[in-house]
Amino acid sequence: MTLTSVAGMVLALIVGHMEDEYEFVSDISRYAAVLHGELYSIGKRPTSAGFPPCKMINSPKGRAYEYRSGRLIVGELDDKGNFLPDVGSKVISFKDYRYNAKAIRIYNLPGSFKKKGELKKD
Repeated sequence: MTLTSVAGMVLALIVGHMEDEYEFVSDISRYAAVLHGELYSIGKRPTSAGFPPCKMINSPKGRAYEYRSGRLIVGELDDKGNFLPDVGSKVISFKDYRYNAKAIRIYNLPGSFKKKGELKKD
């Protein structure tokens, strides 16, 4: 036997022993980030490759409410997705908001409005 073959057998025994001690445990509950040039995609990983489809909440630009602790602040979303509150505007309670197709949207609402009778979770 050569020294190389002995080293190969020892390495095979060590690797085989390590394989018996460890097993892969999937953890897709952690958040992950993927770099795309200067931008990141952040989310929880699905079991298959890639991130699931998602909705961009701070686009398009225009009039919007921002939801904060049960209150709504009116303002604008700019070209870069930044919310700019209207200075001096009245802050309203979320419970006073009345949704309809022409209402000012709440861009960061932690949910959605559905017609009664169509209350299925996404």
